[in-house]
Amino acid sequence: MIEVLRKANRAGLAGAADRILQIGRTHAERRALGRPAPGLTLGDHDRLLEQARARPPLLPALADIAATVRLARERFPAAVAATLAAAERSCAHRFTLFGWLEADAGAEINWLREPTTGIVCPLDFWAGIALEDSHLGNLRALWELNRHQHLLDLARALCFTGDHRFADEIARQLASWVSQNPRGLGVNWAGSLEVALRVVAWLWARALLLASGGLTPPLNAEFLAALQASGTHIARHLSHTYSPNTHLLGEALGLIYLGALVPELAAARRWFALGRRILIREARYQVLDDGFHFEHSTWYHRFATDLYLHAAVLCERAGAPFPAPTRETIFQMLDCLAALGARTNETALIGDDDGGQALPLAHLLPGDFRDTMAVGAALFQRGDLKPEGDEPAEAALWLLGPEGLAAYDSLQASAPAGESYPRLSAAGVTIMRLPTGHSLAFDYGDFAAPDSAHGHAGALAIQIRSQSGPMLIDAGTYTYADPAWRSYFRGTGAHNTLVLDGGNQAQERGPFAWAAPCKADYLGWTQQHDFKQDEAECRWRSGAVHWRRVVQVKRRYWIIVDVVSGSGEHLLEQWFHFPPCQAALDAEGRCLAHTPGGPLWVVPGLPCEARLVEGQAPDARPAGWPAPPPSAGEGRVGGKMGAMRPGSPPPQSSPIKGEVPQGWVSDAFGRKQPAPALCYRVSAALPVTLVAVIVPSADESPSISRVGTSDSGGVGLEIRVDGASHHLDVPQPLSL
Repeated sequence: MIEVLRKANRAGLAGAADRILQIGRTHAERRALGRPAPGLTLGDHDRLLEQARARPPLLPALADIAATVRLARERFPAAVAATLAAAERSCAHRFTLFGWLEADAGAEINWLREPTTGIVCPLDFWAGIALEDSHLGNLRALWELNRHQHLLDLARALCFTGDHRFADEIARQLASWVSQNPRGLGVNWAGSLEVALRVVAWLWARALLLASGGLTPPLNAEFLAALQASGTHIARHLSHTYSPNTHLLGEALGLIYLGALVPELAAARRWFALGRRILIREARYQVLDDGFHFEHSTWYHRFATDLYLHAAVLCERAGAPFPAPTRETIFQMLDCLAALGARTNETALIGDDDGGQALPLAHLLPGDFRDTMAVGAALFQRGDLKPEGDEPAEAALWLLGPEGLAAYDSLQASAPAGESYPRLSAAGVTIMRLPTGHSLAFDYGDFAAPDSAHGHAGALAIQIRSQSGPMLIDAGTYTYADPAWRSYFRGTGAHNTLVLDGGNQAQERGPFAWAAPCKADYLGWTQQHDFKQDEAECRWRSGAVHWRRVVQVKRRYWIIVDVVSGSGEHLLEQWFHFPPCQAALDAEGRCLAHTPGGPLWVVPGLPCEARLVEGQAPDARPAGWPAPPPSAGEGRVGGKMGAMRPGSPPPQSSPIKGEVPQGWVSDAFGRKQPAPALCYRVSAALPVTLVAVIVPSADESPSISRVGTSDSGGVGLEIRVDGASHHLDVPQPLSL
């Protein structure tokens, strides 16, 4: 109860009052089950459609749909072809989820059938459904299908071809969804964010049909009735106390879309004002001082940025633009993405990645955030945000129209100031870039804010990539539904940091919360001669303190120095996770990995045990949990064989059984595969020091030798890389 009141208090008296009212509304809705729902008085269907046609389109791309279509064909022929192919698949009820998973829904779509397991969810009252119940299957996959974002491809295909098959398919799918999901019943009403994202997709489909002549009076009436029910549900059940994070932002955007695009609904004006008010308020709570979203997840930060960009466009067009402080916050969110590498599709992925998007307006691979950057650059006329490549501008065309694309093209791309060493102080991330195009992301931010559901226990972790691809990675997310795999992928051991006694930096409290987290603090940076270094520490609840120094040497390579202080004997493990690649370990513990980003050496600087692990899976599951659903490529999806897209990794090999999972990577939600993970480990009394030298694209193996001991117990190391030598003093107990 205290936690609920704390969350409600964030919204002030209105939030607390809304929480009380939500309880009453939910009880009233439960009592009303089985009674006829109050009808929506629409009036004459033909007249309603004529009213809609008479209004100027609010979405800029639809003001002159012929010009938008012509530009799309001329500028983005590959994207048009992808749209038409996706639309044909949707007509055959074959859907691509999370950007890679092909699910075949069969001749008649069952919108309650979870596509990865075939489990059919019951039509229980939405508030009584235990969403974390494993017997419901993978709800995130079911919700991805029910967001109806594929209707955008169907509607755009009508615009491109004039073929009314696509409009007819939208009508059939909408009618079947409405009939199978009575208002308030089933899991598709159990999350207001899901309702809101479905509303956004419906409104875009309706607007495109209207602009291209494919909206009939009966279909328009069906849309309006479904939108009325959805808007009422969102406004009654906002996530003030359930998930006051991106859930609340997405719900607010849904209300803004409803209020702006369907003013014929009685509550439209009130919904618009409510959604706008929430987004203005939440910009102060959810966005840190440097622009990073407070959940400490790159994917969710991008998601939040997209929500604000859509809202900024609609509010401006509706004559109620955001105030200057909110616009400044959006600028900072975009600057943050740019600093993390989104302009060049080299984004450092931190925290959860569930594959969700506000609305996929561009045809890009998962993890490519350049469409967000393109929209931000065009909307705010920021050349320093303009991404590389022409393809991302497709999103600017559809959200901002031909004028927005022209504004985008007129921008002169320019690198942001300080790009070689950006530091996000509030987020707790530093990016170290080398002249060779390699970059290291050092994450020293706190990961367990009170309302954060998507941060990982990876404090003081690093990632490395080149312009060609990843080299050292965050292992990803994979799933929310399976407890063993959820624990692994968000746990400390799946990150390039130090693990103490095999444990996490915090205690898990279910799949979306942490308790007793460590405290991460940034200690500063220094630069002298050939060295530039950042330092941070992580204070564990046990009393141990992990201090990490990341040293960039002559803009050529990096040294990682880990010192753990405290008392007693402990097992210390320094982990380095590679993407799927060939990696080999020699007798001296030196590891050479041929990564997608190029060759990478990792070499220990002090005595330790070294091991390389790949594809180790748990040999037991928590009591009470059923076997996990089959993974794509090794089992069935949606009742028929799942098909991997071209370029997808091969099916998983048989895992190696072990006490805990290790040596896995998830490059997209719902997909995992084995990948080598390197561990340097020492079991000794504290304090203990571990050192690793990381050299990208070295012509020969780095060599390290000890060159003396200082009076304070420090050790001098001489490091030779490609014929050049450097000297480094590191703290080192004499006992080692």
